[in-house]
Amino acid sequence: TVRRRLAAPGKIYPIIHPERPNQAGQARILYAGNASTRPKIEITYREKGVEKPQRINRDLGRVESTAPVLSRAIVRTDRVRELDLQIEARDDREAARAIDALEALTRLREAGLYKDALSYAHVEGVVVEVGVRDARARRSLANTGATARSNIRTAATKPQLPLVKWDHVISPDESEEIVGRLAAFPEVRAYRAGRSYRGRDISVMEITAPIASELVSLAKATTFKPTILITGRQHANEVSSTSHILRLGELLTTDAGYREILKRVNVILHPVENPDGAQMAYDLQKLTPAHMLHAGRYSALGMDVASQVGMADPLLPESRVRMSVWREWLPDIYLNPHGYPAHEWVQQFAGYVPPGFRIYLSSRGWYTSVSALRDPRYPQHARAADAIRENIVREINGNPDVRAMNLRHQSRYRKWAYSFQPFVYNQEIYKDTAVYYSDPETGEPSGSRRAGGGRSAGGGDGGGEGGSPSTGSGQAARASMGAWPQVTYFSGGTEAPDETAQGAWLDLVTKPGFSYLMASVKYLRDGQYHVERIEEEGQRDQTTRTWYRQRPVLPGGAARLSTNGQ
Repeated sequence: TVRRRLAAPGKIYPIIHPERPNQAGQARILYAGNASTRPKIEITYREKGVEKPQRINRDLGRVESTAPVLSRAIVRTDRVRELDLQIEARDDREAARAIDALEALTRLREAGLYKDALSYAHVEGVVVEVGVRDARARRSLANTGATARSNIRTAATKPQLPLVKWDHVISPDESEEIVGRLAAFPEVRAYRAGRSYRGRDISVMEITAPIASELVSLAKATTFKPTILITGRQHANEVSSTSHILRLGELLTTDAGYREILKRVNVILHPVENPDGAQMAYDLQKLTPAHMLHAGRYSALGMDVASQVGMADPLLPESRVRMSVWREWLPDIYLNPHGYPAHEWVQQFAGYVPPGFRIYLSSRGWYTSVSALRDPRYPQHARAADAIRENIVREINGNPDVRAMNLRHQSRYRKWAYSFQPFVYNQEIYKDTAVYYSDPETGEPSGSRRAGGGRSAGGGDGGGEGGSPSTGSGQAARASMGAWPQVTYFSGGTEAPDETAQGAWLDLVTKPGFSYLMASVKYLRDGQYHVERIEEEGQRDQTTRTWYRQRPVLPGGAARLSTNGQ
């Protein structure tokens, strides 16, 4: 814990003012910190007749137990009468603490506090069963009549179009506003999926064919149709991702041609993963719009948001959102587009090359990486990756102005970087598009040999940007989507020369990002997959019915449903 906190010193705001003739330079430094490194309650009170106040401090430690599991729901036509939750405590002490916490909540409610905790609209009561070994204890909590503010985004009227414009940087507030307005369309279910370290909302849009039911089974939805999950603005000064993600959401809900895609694909959009960094970069670009504003790349704690993805108890609450959405939808494809400076960053003979960014000598245009799992247990993964690569170059080259920009930048990079040190400044061009797919030494298609250990089944971004899902070892690796190639068989990131881009340049570099998204969306739309229905005999004349869709989606063909009865 200490080591993690030492790695999170907090955000440094490099506010650089324009030149001020005849004025001395100034530096303003503010220090702020949390009152405690862990949750606690502090009570100060004064007894009657005693002059000196008394102070009590109590740490609020986490109850060590399994995550709650919904074991039973008693449902009426207009309400839920009871929800039964089960947890398994680590030992007798933790079970007692859990029961004490539930009983304390009841007493606090009677005192007028925490009225909306475990109290939900249209739910009469919640029962929590605490287990440890063979012992069980139940505690009931009735609805108090107070509930927390809904996380669901709603809109009464459809907005005037177009909503999303590519001529300016979209701030976190504007992104939230656009998501809220798109919620007016029946294809969109938008909700607040979390909050950032500094309390900013983080919204997610689930865009599917309209569903009449109020309650939707995500497991069923992602079984019958492939799903793609797209995360944007992990590094918040890399601004184009939010623009093209939101444009995709707008077109899927307002354009008849794009809406047809939803008959075959579920699209889940997470436009701003790092709203704290995005807000800082947005504020700074008003002052110095030509700067790269790399301080906005990171979170409010100066850490990369992705550095904590998969952790059970991250310092950055926004780090939970990506994996939370992934676990709910189990998508076929995960994309995480990125960006980098549009101009030369370091000079080759200047005597200083940042270790983490030595390949960023100069712009190489828009580029991406593609990697396929090389494992005999998953023989079709490489075929899917090859087909997606073909889709990518076709979509990217479909923009003549983007292709011209790419060829110009590729030529410059080849002259001033690749020709000097080809194994440091690698360059791989596939059909006029920079797609890194081969090992630079062997020439073989890249990819891990076998699945497991948190290795990503899809592509990174080729530039240390963290475009792939969380990888590594230990708990974070096991929690990462890259450890489950039988679920998410393709993941990828991109690099667009877009750091704090503005105006016509932002419009240009946003186009390939949108085309990249469409390459994967169209692959799933046009792909071949098979949904199998399995019926088996159960006890007492019961029947068990299971639907199963094997992955990956393969190129071409159409979906079909078969029945396997036993």
